[in-house]
Amino acid sequence: MSFTLKNLNAMTITGVSTTLEVPNSQDGFRKLTEDKQVLRKKFLSEKDTLEKNAQDDQIYGVNFNNEQQNYLVGVQASSDSFTTFEIKAGTYAFFEAEEIAEEQIDAFIGQSYGEIGASEKVAIAGNFNLEILTGLFTGKNTFAIYIPVVEK
Repeated sequence: MSFTLKNLNAMTITGVSTTLEVPNSQDGFRKLTEDKQVLRKKFLSEKDTLEKNAQDDQIYGVNFNNEQQNYLVGVQASSDSFTTFEIKAGTYAFFEAEEIAEEQIDAFIGQSYGEIGASEKVAIAGNFNLEILTGLFTGKNTFAIYIPVVEK
């Protein structure tokens, strides 16, 4: 597993969100995966409304922590009616899975953080990550993640 460094512009992700329990066991990771799957299905009920103002054709996931672990599924847009999260402009480690089962995503995310932790060049620089979920919704089973980093 390897990553490339990419610069992202600032963007606002708007969608549906939920709080998550931080897992501390294998069963906890299964529940985390199930909770994210439930939210992805909930997104489908709001998809048409959200996509009306979308700035691109991607579907995003954002894991973020603001005193609690949160997960948001949405599009790049602004809205007063839904949860929003501001992605800061900056350097991100980019990881991509060409084909992945939905149940394997959280393990892939964990491996991605491990790869950055072992890097001699960069360190994690935020309490969030940005997921590209479009492939899960289109049946292509692709997945990508951006994790904010700084040079060591």
